[in-house]
Amino acid sequence: MKLTELAAEYRQSGRMLLGRIEELSAMLDGERMSETEKLRLRRRIIQLKRMRRYVNEAACVMERYYDKEYRNGRFSI
Repeated sequence: MKLTELAAEYRQSGRMLLGRIEELSAMLDGERMSETEKLRLRRRIIQLKRMRRYVNEAACVMERYYDKEYRNGRFSI
């Protein structure tokens, strides 16, 4: 598998995570639930946002792996 192919899979995962984030956010706004349930849902949304940010950054690194001028603070090449 080439890095560009792997990066595309990471991008797809990021889109799936975004879909789930939007779904959970709609639940948070639309459904009646206890404060404890709301807190758990907010924490889950935060975790998913972190995961999405990570996979998108990793995809960017894979896409630009051979670009010698590219720098990323989280990942080193």
